Amino acid sequence: MSVFPFSAQDGTYYADRVVTFTGPLDNCKKGLEMVFEKMRKCAELDQQNFQVLWAGLYNH
Repeated sequence: MSVFPFSAQDGTYYADRVVTFTGPLDNCKKGLEMVFEKMRKCAELDQQNFQVLWAGLYNH
């Protein structure tokens, strides 16, 4: 089984953002959950870093 979250055109333009899961459905589900967890952690870290980076701009 393969999971394609993007269209074929997106795969052409954003090849570095395409993730393909193959194998049994349960394994694909576990892989997808692992990727989502990693993305969530990275997004939270980015948000924290952004707040620190721009904290001085809005404290007048």
